Amino acid sequence: MRNLKYKKSKKLRNRKIKKEKKIKRIKKAVEKETQKEFLRLNYCFKNNDEKWMAILLNENSPVLEFHQIIEKELEELFGDSVTYFMPIYLDEKIPGLGIQLFDGYVFVKCDKGITESSFSRKTDHLDRILHEGSNPYFITNKNINKFKAQLKRELEKRIPAKGSRVISNTGTFKNQEGKVISVSKRKKTAVIEFQKRTRIVTAKLSVINFEKIR
Repeated sequence: MRNLKYKKSKKLRNRKIKKEKKIKRIKKAVEKETQKEFLRLNYCFKNNDEKWMAILLNENSPVLEFHQIIEKELEELFGDSVTYFMPIYLDEKIPGLGIQLFDGYVFVKCDKGITESSFSRKTDHLDRILHEGSNPYFITNKNINKFKAQLKRELEKRIPAKGSRVISNTGTFKNQEGKVISVSKRKKTAVIEFQKRTRIVTAKLSVINFEKIR
């Protein structure tokens, strides 16, 4: 009986350990997802007093083009838990496709021991911390939220009217002209009608997957 109880208690301990490990993995995944909230425009930082460092990029380093490399360089310099903001909105399905608010800067949140001294060296794309006189130039959550709002407005500007003409900039219909037959303002998508040889084909595209014809 004692051996049976011991086996049962050991089995329960192992289950508990496995459960704790699983919870840790889930928490880590959630934290990593939270770090990339810059892709979700409906997310806002609530404490306006928190500070962010502005990091200048090297010349010829457009954020939209090199965002994946810049992301790795930020994590190498400041650690995997770094919170950063890039002034871009990306297409989740098509790498490299998106819109860019402005060029030349990325922003790193000053938390968990991240200070000016954390920027220990230049990288291929990260040049230096922006200074105002002899001190780093900080911006706040309020500024970051304004950038997010600007990106949202830029997306809304791209929403076409029903019946208007657009040109696809990617995929099967790249460089082809089509007609908008329906629009989802909430999802920022439109259903476009394209003429393909002798038949008409429709495709649902994100507003960053086409350009309006003026």
